[in-house]
Amino acid sequence: MSWIDALPTATVLLALLYLPGWVGLRLLGVRGVLAVAGAPAAVVAVLALGAVVLDVVGAAWTPATVVLLLAVVLGLCALLGRVLPPGTVSLPPLTPRSWALVGIGLAVGAGVQAGAYLNGMGRPDAVQQIYDPVFHLNAAETVLRTGNASSLGGLDPMYGSSTGVFYPAVWHSMVALGARLSSVVVASNTLMLLTGLVVWLVGIVALARAVAPRDGAVAAVAPVVASSFLIFPANLLVLQGMFPYCLAIALTPGAVALVVGAVERSRAGEPLEHAIPTVRGERPLASTVRGALAAVVACAGVVAAQPAGLAVLGLFVLPYLGQVGARRGLRQWRLGHRATAVVAAGAAPAVALALVVAVYTVPALQAMAAFPAAEGSRRLALFRGLTFSTTIGWTSPWANVVVAALVLIGVVVAAVTVRTRWLAVSWLLTLGIYVVAAGPNNVLRDLAGFWYKSADRTFAMLPTVAAVLGAMGVVALGRAAQRLLAESRAGARHGRTRDWLAPLVMVGVLVLAFVTSGAFRYDERQNGWTAWGFQPDRILTTAHASTEELTMIRSLDDVLPDDAVVLGDPRNGAALVQSVGGAVAFIPHVNPSSWDADQSYLKAHFGQLRSDPKVCEIVAADHIDYFYADDSGPEAWEEASPGLYDVDTSTGFELLAEGGPARVYRITACG
Repeated sequence: MSWIDALPTATVLLALLYLPGWVGLRLLGVRGVLAVAGAPAAVVAVLALGAVVLDVVGAAWTPATVVLLLAVVLGLCALLGRVLPPGTVSLPPLTPRSWALVGIGLAVGAGVQAGAYLNGMGRPDAVQQIYDPVFHLNAAETVLRTGNASSLGGLDPMYGSSTGVFYPAVWHSMVALGARLSSVVVASNTLMLLTGLVVWLVGIVALARAVAPRDGAVAAVAPVVASSFLIFPANLLVLQGMFPYCLAIALTPGAVALVVGAVERSRAGEPLEHAIPTVRGERPLASTVRGALAAVVACAGVVAAQPAGLAVLGLFVLPYLGQVGARRGLRQWRLGHRATAVVAAGAAPAVALALVVAVYTVPALQAMAAFPAAEGSRRLALFRGLTFSTTIGWTSPWANVVVAALVLIGVVVAAVTVRTRWLAVSWLLTLGIYVVAAGPNNVLRDLAGFWYKSADRTFAMLPTVAAVLGAMGVVALGRAAQRLLAESRAGARHGRTRDWLAPLVMVGVLVLAFVTSGAFRYDERQNGWTAWGFQPDRILTTAHASTEELTMIRSLDDVLPDDAVVLGDPRNGAALVQSVGGAVAFIPHVNPSSWDADQSYLKAHFGQLRSDPKVCEIVAADHIDYFYADDSGPEAWEEASPGLYDVDTSTGFELLAEGGPARVYRITACG
């Protein structure tokens, strides 16, 4: 399959991500890049809630019902748009030239990464053979097969006999829609690329615009800086495939930009030099209501993608709201409004304190904080957080040092500027959470419980804020060079040259960063982080299936009936019969916490089916007609599932397909 063949799927998913959300936000009064960047988060919020509603009313998750759902929501947006007083939420306009530069920046940022990912994957139907993607691929196939995309029980088949399981299913619901044009694997790969190359980068542009609303240079540079990082999206999204959480990260900058735009619009009447002026004829209160509604929906989308998105938003939004609240509180205090001042200044800190207390008191968060996670050195984590070096790979840890320096310059610029000081605080908090999560176990590390104390999960948040700060550093250097020339005698004689110096310096700095980092670590991005997840002979961990085995699994769609239930060790390729082969994997994931009693029993005793009557009882009760055999895996796999290895298939089994070391049999021994 070629990448051209995947274009219809990509087009549909791109339209799903942007078109309904953009129209809805426009109807609510959101304009410009805020409406574009906030659209995916709004769509995710609607799809997540809509899937629950459709499940409650007994309607299947199909393109028709989703279109109807979106039409109803857009109708409500149109009604609200007419009922609410006139008002808009937007940022100061940029010149066409500035927007052209932003477009170039986006193209460069996306292009640098896209080439590595497409070449590293090889083909759009390449199977991601890492721990998390195996689950997510089968979860998407479950939604496609059952027509239930609800996060409240829709993925129950992934958990054996469990019912009412909560799991954020909006990612899988979108993959299921795209899979109708191709396959689950193609739709998942396509949505993964759109998430990292479009949703995230467009969101970063919007965040840069919100941070520096009258400076298009920051927005143009930010996506280029973003393309220099590997922890996100290369590591966490493309390699590890933590799709719901990565979707939340990708949605965050657009949602935060919408929050900033909405709050700044509400402050239009305040005596602040950076407040965004209102459009003549609008009512500030109306703009506030419209902006607040849009921002809440977008933030809800981040949380709906993955609940940890709430903590991600907290690190980005609370510093901003805290800064705004502190200034407003101080002003109210001076006016004698003591109670109002306390509420304004204390609201954001109170929410932050509540999140901290929740980690240590809420049972679900305590369980997440107790999750076993590898310990490490905080000093090494601080070094990596400052240099954006990787835990594995072959490029020098100093490869991205130019960008690292630009980010630090941006931190200083942000810290000394009233408007952007919150961004420096957000960077510091995010860096701190990563360092704590990557360190040794103690009470302090439990603060990272929202992220299962995972170093990679916390580190992956840093590029979003660092991209904007790095862009601010680039622009600051260019403007500083321009000022120095202007103050010199040569500058006075060469005014035209002086005007071009700032952009030349900016481009020069970016080229320096690109060249000294090996094209932003292109080779490692392609042949490391991408190939490690998709190329069977280069999988970072042991591959679940070889190339020959995958060919056989793909052929099962023509060999087995659609409702065929296949038993096998999920580690040796059997789990892939569901997302790749069109059958149902009796054990669809390698995580023991998702196995029920029947699954665990067969893993231990299936090979005794001729002497243990309970085996055939389970096989009959669970409608298992097929067995996936592959004894070529590591010894540890056999030790974990002894009943599924060295099974005597000489009698009682009918060979149906084979590829590489794997074989698929019809079970006849149980009658």
